[in-house]
Formats: sequence, C-alpha cells, structure tokens
Amino acid sequence: MYYNTTMQFKKVCVAGTFDHIHAGHERLLCKAFEIGTHILIGLTSDVFVATYKKIQVRPAVVRKQDLMDWLKVHGYNGRYDLVLIDDPYEPALSDTTLEALVVSEDSKKRAEELNCKREKKGLHLLTIIIVPLQIAQDEKPISSTRIREGEIDTKGNLVLPQSLRDQLTKPMGSLLQTKADVASSFFTYSDAIIILVGDATTKTALDAGVKPSLIIIDNKVEQKVFTGLSSYRTTYLTDTHHIHSGPAFISVAAVDAIDAWSHQAKSHKAVVLEIDGEEDLLTLSVIEKAPMGSIVYYGQPHEGMVEVIVTAEKKKDVIALLLQFSVQ
Repeated sequence: MYYNTTMQFKKVCVAGTFDHIHAGHERLLCKAFEIGTHILIGLTSDVFVATYKKIQVRPAVVRKQDLMDWLKVHGYNGRYDLVLIDDPYEPALSDTTLEALVVSEDSKKRAEELNCKREKKGLHLLTIIIVPLQIAQDEKPISSTRIREGEIDTKGNLVLPQSLRDQLTKPMGSLLQTKADVASSFFTYSDAIIILVGDATTKTALDAGVKPSLIIIDNKVEQKVFTGLSSYRTTYLTDTHHIHSGPAFISVAAVDAIDAWSHQAKSHKAVVLEIDGEEDLLTLSVIEKAPMGSIVYYGQPHEGMVEVIVTAEKKKDVIALLLQFSVQ
C-alpha cells in the first residue's frame, strides 16, 4: 500500500546511511515524524556499508552523532529509537509493532521485498509511504555521493569545481580599463536592458546616471564592507530582495530570483538582489537568463570593468560553464 498521507501511525520505521545529512534526508525524516507518533530509525552500520554499499562513507559513530544532533535541533528528542543495522531488511522485517515504513522513491523495490518477507513470516504488511526524491539545482537528485564528490552542497546548490576557478577569473566580455572606455560603453548602450553585478560596478554606473534593470550586490568590495551605495538606498535600491548565495556556489533561490526578473526585465523599476554570501558567480546566471541584447557589467579585480553583450553564443558559453558545476 502506498500513500502520501498525514494520518498518524503509532510506530513508523525509516532507515538510511545518513552520510552528510542533506535536504533529501531531511524530507524523509520529517515525513516519518509527521505521520508517526514514535519513529524507529535504522542507521546502517560500518559492517552494512562494507557489505552492501561498496562506497566510502564516514564511520557510523560520526554519522550517528550528526543524526542525533539534527534530531535534537528539530525537536524530535523523546520520539525515536535509533539502532544500528547490519541487514537490509531489519529491524523492519521482525518488528511486530511497526505499522508503516517511510522510504524514498529509489527504495520502493526494497520496501516491496520487505513486505513479501513479512507476509511469509505471517506478519501484517506495512503501509509504505513513498517520499519523492529531493532535486538539486541542476534538476538531478540530491545524494550523499554527489555531496562527497563536491558537486553540490547539502541543500542542492551547485558548487564551483576547482577546474573552473582559474577559467572564471578571465573576462567574459570586453574589458573596460579606463574611465573613457566605461563612459563610452554607458553612452552606447544607454537604451539597452542593463544589469549591474557588484557593488563598485553599481556605484560607478549609478554615479554616471545609468538606469539599470537589475542590480546584484553583496555590500562588499574585495571582501571588505562597502557603504558607497548608501545614498541610493531611497532611490535605486528600494525594491530589494535578500537572498543567500555563495561563496563558491550558486543558490537555487538566487537563480529563481534572476529568472523571475527576466520575465519583466523591461520594467522601468530596478530589481535589486542583495546577496548574503557572495555575488560574483551570479554573473553566469544573469547572462543565461537575461533577454538577448542585454548588457551585463561586472568588475574585474584590479583591471577594470567587464562589458558583456548577451548573445545566443554567449548564453551557450555560459551554459557550458554552468554544466561543469556538476562535473569534476
């Protein structure tokens, strides 16, 4: 039996390796506590991992402590029993007091096998609750393996691979090195959709009278607090959205916000994304999402300002870079 339900069961089982507790694990555990009064949590032992997983994970003692810490933070103390398991079907196979089993989509077959074994033993079948897989920013499932390999963080954000760090230090467009170059560019593209990324770039542009459609700042310049935009707080920086992203990763929330902006980019009021973290990598998402012909300005440390004209070819290049966030 398969249900997506909020009905209450007296005793529910959920099990896993729980290495690097991520959004998928959290979804699974929260569902178990949502539907069950008391939860039996099976944590795979080191013997189980060596026998069945064939992958390198952290020791059970470490995983257990992390799991207990998570359960405490979320207020679940007193509602669970945590046991180490050496067998894929235990303790759910033999426990006569269990009523339901919470599993992820990719464990559905194992759950069905468990019920078959319980039936052969003369035990009642468990209600099986299927929890959808949690999807990462790149539309692929979140997994501990991907986190261990540095592709994503525990929330599913894409993480910058080491191989891209040097590549992304190179300008993605024309480098404007003098004040005259910058002024000429601002004049040439005064009627275009303008996107500004970075605090220093934003101040330079606003001081020059540029009317941007999107501003992305993090209140820092070269890792130091920057207050140079204070005078614009009551003008251009009024429609402000506070979002966490970076450093070294692009958050789902930031991409969603940029995508939402792109559907109304021709609006006369500037949208401001104020980033808690670091805004640098969002230049990639901006180029991917911005309307064709838009102009993106961002800073090139110690060299000047970069002007990027958004074209089909430039979008293609950026998408190729973004795809590498999940390829080591």
